[in-house]
Amino acid sequence: MRHWPLLSGVLVLGALVSSGCSNAPGYSWTGGTWTFSPNGTLVAYLAGITAADRGTLTVQPVGGGNATPIASNVMPRTLRFSPDGTHLAFEDGNSTLWVAPLTGGTPVQIAAHAANLWFTPDSATVLFEQDCADTCVLARASVLGGAVTPVNPAVASYVGVAGFSADGQQLVISDAAGDLWTLALSGGTPVHVAANAYGVRMTPDGHHVTFMTDHTLHVAPVDGSGSPGIVLATGANIGGALFSPDGTHAVFFPSLTHTLIGVSSDGQSSSLIATEVNGDVAFSPTGKQLAIVVDADPNGFGTLETVSVSGGTPTPIAQGAGRPQFLPDGRMLFLAHWDPNSQAGSLYMFSGTGAPVKLADGAAIVRLSPDGQHAALGLGWDTTWQRGTLATSATAAGPAVSIDADVSDFQVSPDGLHVGFVRGMHPLSSSSIVGVGTLEIAPIAGGSPVKIADQG
Repeated sequence: MRHWPLLSGVLVLGALVSSGCSNAPGYSWTGGTWTFSPNGTLVAYLAGITAADRGTLTVQPVGGGNATPIASNVMPRTLRFSPDGTHLAFEDGNSTLWVAPLTGGTPVQIAAHAANLWFTPDSATVLFEQDCADTCVLARASVLGGAVTPVNPAVASYVGVAGFSADGQQLVISDAAGDLWTLALSGGTPVHVAANAYGVRMTPDGHHVTFMTDHTLHVAPVDGSGSPGIVLATGANIGGALFSPDGTHAVFFPSLTHTLIGVSSDGQSSSLIATEVNGDVAFSPTGKQLAIVVDADPNGFGTLETVSVSGGTPTPIAQGAGRPQFLPDGRMLFLAHWDPNSQAGSLYMFSGTGAPVKLADGAAIVRLSPDGQHAALGLGWDTTWQRGTLATSATAAGPAVSIDADVSDFQVSPDGLHVGFVRGMHPLSSSSIVGVGTLEIAPIAGGSPVKIADQG
């Protein structure tokens, strides 16, 4: 079963600088054993994990303090806060979904034989997949429990959620026959967008959905109007398109070539951006500029350049560079001097003028605060055991400041003030699928970590 992520700001030919995304507004998601609340003030985690990979689901303030047990003997593969932070949803390890009120009260059973939970933007309703085999039923229920109803019986062979509209009121889904649909969460008849659709993604603004049919790239309003959408380009095996943050432009690789083409989202104009683009591509926050990597090696590192979305002469930034990522203020981070043996490189910041500034050496993983002012870095990363040294850096200056060693599974809080991590992660047994360690939270601007709990 396939689930498409919302399109991020990087067209990936190599690995992303940062990882993790969510399928709907208001989520923070780090995995099955712990996660931050949407406002970053709480952390939910699994404590007292046994050899059977089960433990006690607990909620606690990020600064420490009173821990509140939510449920015992669970193994949550789905663990999500509601957008308003008042409820915590989880799957208990037996394919049963529960929602716990964080203002007091006991968890409410939502549905059995279910997985993959989404909240509606008002936090009052949950959507989930039920009775999954080759296909699933997409169902809904109140966070208070009660009746479970299909979101729309007319789309019976549902196989995946492509995304939500900007206001969270429309769903874009695909069925087993390859048909693409949009439907209102409030009910009504689903709108058929296209047949034999693939490569389905949402535009960053949440107003349009992009998809391929018979080697043709389309864009259509998420409400289904104007179906089957505007044809942006035709050609055999067009690569997936990357849309600008404002949704006005798209870039793509036709016929699996290394030629990058730009097109306006109304389909009225197109331009050649660059040739020999075989590394990552990223849009600037304004959508007016692109970072591209040309003549890249097998690891995706080559000549990093910036170029107008309308084409023109690119401006070289650095050699042996890759994995560009723009910050909200228009500055750009990238990695260079990549060592394929250690799977790490040097992290640089480019302000738009002058020479790039080095922030850290040995960086393997980079995760940014939402405002782009700080970065959490995985240094000296062991790619086999997925652990290393956690450091943080102010993107305006640096250098990186070490937080702790032997760190795994680190994430920046949604408010950008903290970084959470698991120290000393290890399996409880040879058959265990859940790693355990000490969950700690540290200020991202620097300071001593606070121990939250021993997970095992």
